[in-house]
Amino acid sequence: MKNKILEMPEGLSYKSKIPFVRMYFNKIHNIAIKLAKPLDNKKILDFGCGSGKLKQKLKDYNVVNYDINEKLSEISDYKKLRPDIIFSLSVFEHIDIMQIEEIIKNFKDMNKNLILILAIPKETFLNKTLAFIFGVYKLNKEAHVSSISQIYYILNKHMKKQKIKKIPFLCEVSKWSFK
Repeated sequence: MKNKILEMPEGLSYKSKIPFVRMYFNKIHNIAIKLAKPLDNKKILDFGCGSGKLKQKLKDYNVVNYDINEKLSEISDYKKLRPDIIFSLSVFEHIDIMQIEEIIKNFKDMNKNLILILAIPKETFLNKTLAFIFGVYKLNKEAHVSSISQIYYILNKHMKKQKIKKIPFLCEVSKWSFK
């Protein structure tokens, strides 16, 4: 079976028509940016950039957008870059676990000294209830192919968690470096 990367459904994105969903993703960005500082003179890759919200927020910085959807991506091959910081916000849960391991290895080949900033949603009762209330539960269930525990298992094999900030019951935003 071929590994695949799923595109983010629009109902689960920064473009959602639901204000709470947009606020949630905005909060993730703000936390991630704080974890990544300082950003001056850094090459930044937004891996799984979606609509490019991070680049809009960091308009004065060197941010390159990459997404599996070529229409949203500024580059065709992220592996050709040598970034100092990679943001991957609400992305890994949409990727098959085998491919996540390959991506992490690619990141290390790109720059073993890079910082990785991740946002991964929790799979809690509250998270699922809110998804149901806001009409995105079915999208959420179909789009999430890897669990937070599977993702952390792979990350911990290759990387060291430096810092974590939690949006209680909903999401963890974390800063990682290679071992």
